[in-house]
Amino acid sequence: VQFIAESLVEIQQTLIQHNSGVHIRYGNPIDEIPKLVTELAINAVYFNRDYTTYPVNRDSSVHAKLEDIGCAVHSFKDHVMFEPHEILKKDGTPYHVFTPYSHAWRLALQTTTAENYPITLRNLGPAKNSPAGSLEKLLAFAGFADCAAKSEDHPTDSHQKLYTRGGSSAGLQQLKTFSTSIENYETARDFPAIDQTSRLSVYIRHGCISIRDMLTLALSDTTIGHEKWLTELIWREFYQMIFFHYPEVHTEAFQPKFKGLKFPTDEVLLAKWKTGQTGFPLIDAAMRCLNQTGWMHNRLRMVVASFFSKIMLLDWKRGERYFSWKLLDYELASNNGGWQWAAGIGCDAAP
Repeated sequence: VQFIAESLVEIQQTLIQHNSGVHIRYGNPIDEIPKLVTELAINAVYFNRDYTTYPVNRDSSVHAKLEDIGCAVHSFKDHVMFEPHEILKKDGTPYHVFTPYSHAWRLALQTTTAENYPITLRNLGPAKNSPAGSLEKLLAFAGFADCAAKSEDHPTDSHQKLYTRGGSSAGLQQLKTFSTSIENYETARDFPAIDQTSRLSVYIRHGCISIRDMLTLALSDTTIGHEKWLTELIWREFYQMIFFHYPEVHTEAFQPKFKGLKFPTDEVLLAKWKTGQTGFPLIDAAMRCLNQTGWMHNRLRMVVASFFSKIMLLDWKRGERYFSWKLLDYELASNNGGWQWAAGIGCDAAP
């Protein structure tokens, strides 16, 4: 909530310079968006498409309601470079293995042309009395307080502000910072202690920076680091594609032979894992970092998930669910795909 609030306040501050602002409503978007359209006599709504089950159903419902009241609806591709239906096998079916998907994705990139949308800020409408005028007002509107305000008595209670600050400015600054070390990414990303991952996942998750910003950096040079980071961006779209075509993976294994696989249930072990009390220092450090900051190094996510599923023999869905509560960059398709990969029951998974 803090991250989203900071991002909204930055948008609000930009819009104020053009005599406009953000409308903020509280409620179910399926109800609130049509209400707002009616109240403000809006004749067209524009939005960017999403690909997992909840947003697909939400957007479909909103779309239908808006058409019922005579409002035009226009949707666009923005969250990914290639949508799930754009990269398919020759027979029109989805890929199940990453490497051939990656080859097809790269080939498509060579032949695609960018679409340019002219933007004007001259005709923006006013939004009076918006709670997004300041971070304090917006958090109070949502029933929250600033979690980054440090307490002298409990200085460790706050979230780390080095990474979690919301907004496009912070995202673009982090992209610039990563550009100075991306050449070393291929090898440096394997060592959590040296902190050489991009730290950009939270910004693309919440729409603060664009996939095109990230691809521009990935394609700006041909070093092994640039190439490896491009591969990671393709993995993100691979999991978006898998989830879109196989939404059942939300609750069951991708591989048919593992559907219904029974895991022992040990609530004590689960609690120790959640709180970083397993007795394995690398696992515990990773979990304590997650609990305190909302972030975990990507290599540690793999280690932690593998340990959870293959050593502790706990149900991967319980681990995936805990990550969903804790990760600032939580994105369902990637998190689900990563957990299924580590547990050995997903598509193209580790044995």
